[in-house]
Amino acid sequence: MINFRDRQDMLPSLITVSAIVVLAGTLAFGIYNNTHPLSSTKAVADAKRDLRMTKTNIGKAIEAIAEKNKAIDAATWSGKPQEIGTQVLKQVTALAKKNGVKLGNVRPQRGINVDALTTLPYLVTVQGSYPAVLAFEREIDQLGNRLAVNLIQISASDANSDQVTANIGVVAYLNPNGPPLSSSKDVTSHA
Repeated sequence: MINFRDRQDMLPSLITVSAIVVLAGTLAFGIYNNTHPLSSTKAVADAKRDLRMTKTNIGKAIEAIAEKNKAIDAATWSGKPQEIGTQVLKQVTALAKKNGVKLGNVRPQRGINVDALTTLPYLVTVQGSYPAVLAFEREIDQLGNRLAVNLIQISASDANSDQVTANIGVVAYLNPNGPPLSSSKDVTSHA
């Protein structure tokens, strides 16, 4: 009990009242500090800034994904392997005529599923002058042709001229967004 009339009880009463005031002040400070308008406004402003930055980063990521998908579409084929084989033959034939080389044959090899990408390899045999064969190989390997050269073997046809025979390994990549060829690792011959 708090009693300030009796001198003996005055000190304990003063200590008790002081403790109550300190406790009330601590509670008031804690409540005031958590709901202070300045700190909550700053937190809201920080959250809005973070949200804007996140939306900007998401927008940039979506644009980057769209660019990568365009690059993938430009470098890959879509459709059935048999259709792709026909298109590859037409393209290689046109490039051979353009570069003045004689197309010997185009042999499809066994396709391979690697992760999410399917490769359709072909072995192309051509004959012609050395510069014409190299020009043919360089033109096949350009990005717009959707073919990649992974092997080239050149041998001289005649020791007295610049005529050569070349075996060129060409790979067509099947679009990963297209239908899968097979569930197995190896894909059967596709021509």
